[in-house]
Amino acid sequence: MSTTRREFLKNAGLGAAAIFGSGGLARAIASGLTATTSAPAKESSTMNAISASGRYLNERVDPKQAGFDPVKLAAADEFVAAELAKFKLPGAGLMVSRGGKIVHERYWGTCYTRDRADASFDGSFMNMFYSFSKMITGTVICMMVQDGLLDYDAPVCKYIPEFAQNGKDAITLRQLLNHSAGIPSAPVGPAYTVEQWKAAVAPCCACKIEWPPGSKTQYHSTCGTFLAGEAALRVTGEADWETLCHRRLFAPLQSTMSYKIPADLDHFALTTKPAKFPAPLDYGWLGQPGVGCFGTLLDGLKVVQLHLNNGVWNGQVLLKSEFLAKMHELQFARQIAKARVQGIKSDYEFNGLGVGLRGDTESGWSGFGNRTSPRAFGHPGIGTVMSVGDPDADVGIMFLATDEPKGVVEVRDGVTNHVMAALVG
Repeated sequence: MSTTRREFLKNAGLGAAAIFGSGGLARAIASGLTATTSAPAKESSTMNAISASGRYLNERVDPKQAGFDPVKLAAADEFVAAELAKFKLPGAGLMVSRGGKIVHERYWGTCYTRDRADASFDGSFMNMFYSFSKMITGTVICMMVQDGLLDYDAPVCKYIPEFAQNGKDAITLRQLLNHSAGIPSAPVGPAYTVEQWKAAVAPCCACKIEWPPGSKTQYHSTCGTFLAGEAALRVTGEADWETLCHRRLFAPLQSTMSYKIPADLDHFALTTKPAKFPAPLDYGWLGQPGVGCFGTLLDGLKVVQLHLNNGVWNGQVLLKSEFLAKMHELQFARQIAKARVQGIKSDYEFNGLGVGLRGDTESGWSGFGNRTSPRAFGHPGIGTVMSVGDPDADVGIMFLATDEPKGVVEVRDGVTNHVMAALVG
């Protein structure tokens, strides 16, 4: 039986599910386009003024200078505070960028740590990114495709020969990343140590196809990104996933992101609320490429900003524009358009390769809201983490709640809509 997103989180001892938003699909499809991609932001005079000295989140500017109405931006803070009270959430953090500069940062309340239920929350805390890790993994895999080490359209068994068993010989790397591989319930345990990682490969390769690959999309909680990570390790010979990600992405971004549990446990926020204190750090998803990354709010925004920068960081081209465009390309535009013409619900979601795309969704799990452009992108992490990048407005948003609200969609859409409503002109 297929494992749903909610079942996955329940089995992992968590709460609700997380992945791309529901609702409508791209207006671009409705008008006959076959693909939608996110490209660099269009330069305005305001953006030129605030972008002259770099776009790498190492500077802060006044919101008004960045084209925001400070009063309306303050309304976003008021909204968050009201939602925290409404859903009895302990705390939250919000960071907003425009033109590669930080224009707004705010923290509320408390978070859980291994030993405390009420640690004062701020930007120094490492957080559980959960499925935002898929956008991180998708970015690293895209770098390897760019370097000719991996091919999106090659069968997975080219890199992992034992994966071909039980009729899986035609499943491609692309299908692993766009959730159409047909193996959403493939068993994947913890992969925190090298030994655990190696032990997780065999049952994943032995799984059976649940439906014809490519015939629909369904959330692959862990197996898709895990197998993509295993393919990456095999072609590079890297010791482990942490080492590969650090060299390819974490170090170039000058981030503190890691797939390893932070050494400073007093500044490691646990979500959702632990069942007891001291909390055991024995989560079943540790080390998994698609759910196991940790980082600060700034670290997460750096990943979003790299995409808004069209793959450039500190003057270094980490991802060439043509390869970044492949990651942001709508994967099933033709099938979605056909379903719309027929007036039926599509079997395909609005997916890129490790990244979600807004299209014309008006509301959904990802938190794109209805004020971002159709080219907005991002990826959530359970009900606590939200990332949004809007290339047309050149805005990045990273939001995190320190526990999971019952009204996830209301909170996320509200945050994004309030931020985007504060833009002037």
